[in-house]
Amino acid sequence: MALALLRDGFKERSITQRTAVPGGTLYRLAIDHGITAPHGTVEGHRCHEAADTEPCDECSLADGRDQARKRARHRRSGSPAAAAGAARAPGSPWRTPRR
Repeated sequence: MALALLRDGFKERSITQRTAVPGGTLYRLAIDHGITAPHGTVEGHRCHEAADTEPCDECSLADGRDQARKRARHRRSGSPAAAAGAARAPGSPWRTPRR
């Protein structure tokens, strides 16, 4: 069932939640059975990686977008104390100027 979901374009997370098949196993099984995810998706890129083939342009682009989203999410998830300026040392050039 997991391979049919992958072939039909479901996301890895959704497939894992529905079938309890982890991502690494999913892609190895897909390659063993000659099944690929749709091109232009992150899952398609992971199928290329599992098959040890050069990703197509569409899959490379999808993977790049996914990595950019993860980096942006990581940047936004900074600690609240640092965001409020509590972690700044007195006299630091990065201190908020007083008015």
